Amino acid sequence: MLKSNNFNSIIDDLSAFNQTDCFEALRPTTLELENTTASLSVESTLDAIRNKNSAETNQNVEGLPSSSSASMANKSSLNNSEASLASMQLATGFMQAFSPPLAKARTQLKELIGKQNKIYIDLSEEKFKLDNGEVAKLQDMMNDVKLYREKLLKIKKQMQNIYQRSKVLKKRALNIQSFKEKELQRKLQKQQQEESLIAKQQTQ
Repeated sequence: MLKSNNFNSIIDDLSAFNQTDCFEALRPTTLELENTTASLSVESTLDAIRNKNSAETNQNVEGLPSSSSASMANKSSLNNSEASLASMQLATGFMQAFSPPLAKARTQLKELIGKQNKIYIDLSEEKFKLDNGEVAKLQDMMNDVKLYREKLLKIKKQMQNIYQRSKVLKKRALNIQSFKEKELQRKLQKQQQEESLIAKQQTQ
């Protein structure tokens, strides 16, 4: 069994450690603070149970002799102190055991969320570029269609002009051909008349 003075000094050392070095070393996050709150809640519940048991023990000891009452009170105090020490050690061990993995998991989760956000931003930028590229291509196609339509109308107009000119030229060619045929026929008739006159003169 521990002496009361030594036991109190151990409790004081653990309390000082929990108030300074432990929390400065761990630097708890929100999740760790929630775990600490839960541990303190459990400890307060245990203290309430111990206080209730102590009160019941004191009521039972009131009828006993003074030496027995003092011995029982001393034992009850030591039991309460041991239970408090055990709960503090349990809470400290729990925090020391689970704080590093939780901190590591929290860091990895932050890195994962950061990578996901970066991928989302990159994909959004690529989609925006593709959308802009498609819009630019569509605009170029519309401009090309407009340009080709204008060229087609111009070519069509030129073809109509050429057709009209060819029609006029064809008509003129027919007129010239008819005129030449008439001229040739007249020359042939004149030549035949001259030949017939020459033949008559020779016969006379």
